[in-house]
Amino acid sequence: MQRRSWLRHSTLGTAALLALPTTHWAESSPEAVKNAEIRLNANENPYGPSKRVRKALQSMSPFGNRYPWALQQELKNKLARRFDLSPDWFFLGAGSAELLGLLGQYYGSQKRGVVSPSPIFPLLPQYVARHGGQWKQIEMAPDGEIALLAIDQAIDANTKLLYICNPNNPTGWTFSSHALKDYCKTMPKQIDICIDEAYIEYTKEGESASLTELVKENPNLIICRTFSKAYGLAGMRIGYMIAHPDRIKELKEYHTGFELTASAYALRAAIVALDDQEFVHQSRLKNRDAINEMIAFCETLQLPFIPSQANHLAFNPTSLDIPFFAQMEQASIRVGRFPYQGEDWCRLTMGTSREMRAFREKLQDLVG
Repeated sequence: MQRRSWLRHSTLGTAALLALPTTHWAESSPEAVKNAEIRLNANENPYGPSKRVRKALQSMSPFGNRYPWALQQELKNKLARRFDLSPDWFFLGAGSAELLGLLGQYYGSQKRGVVSPSPIFPLLPQYVARHGGQWKQIEMAPDGEIALLAIDQAIDANTKLLYICNPNNPTGWTFSSHALKDYCKTMPKQIDICIDEAYIEYTKEGESASLTELVKENPNLIICRTFSKAYGLAGMRIGYMIAHPDRIKELKEYHTGFELTASAYALRAAIVALDDQEFVHQSRLKNRDAINEMIAFCETLQLPFIPSQANHLAFNPTSLDIPFFAQMEQASIRVGRFPYQGEDWCRLTMGTSREMRAFREKLQDLVG
């Protein structure tokens, strides 16, 4: 596809995304702070940004008139050292969502197919479908398990990309790192694999569960990461892709922002955040405590749930026999909602201890 045609389709793709039907589990509430709402719907880190990041950002305002080329290179260099790669293995974006959308346009314009579990964070496969490709969805098991065998059996002659979130969004299901690594190693090289690792820092294994160690030997592997979750920088909009330099170079040719869509503030925040691993560690511990408390609560109320290693827990409130989502909305508690196995499930982001206590107390009141 010529660059001019690509730009036209890219603009149409952005408009198409904005026109998508509202999905409760993805939307945020801009009036949340002003109205003292409890936001448990957007998978944000309730503890961030860290104090070190906030302090670093205070010194950035005098440089707001300059393009952040140097900061961009500094972040790439830091990531390269962290993953033992060269800087040309990285592509920076305004959150991983921008990069997932770019990949969707890239594969969709080739009229090729993407296979993914369902439900899943839909941005990449929706872009594939809206740009002329095919999205084949593989339904998960009733207990939330994602079967790699089922994904494998769905591959056909038109399949070019497999898309997997690990941990999954919105269900929280997480592959063992060994199983997923072994699966990716056996995938034919003509089929690309995108692993969305937005929540990888929250897993029991931490970043050791990441597949980044495989990218050198597997040029068909693409990893997308973000600073929005464990690092607490959702509002800054900064993420990155790890892929073979040839793939990165090709994608750069079609990126409408020439890879300079992340602001100087976002780049500086990410640079400082990478050195503040204690904040990430504490966020993971607090999140795990919140998950365990919610699992115990679900068991007490006999609510079906899916074990999660992300910063959210999916459970089915249908058996409560109350207008659960309407009641939470009325109480100014924002929760996620997604269809699963023919019923509306809740995707609950883990908040602070105060926020989680308020949610449990409200639900306890509703069910008596």
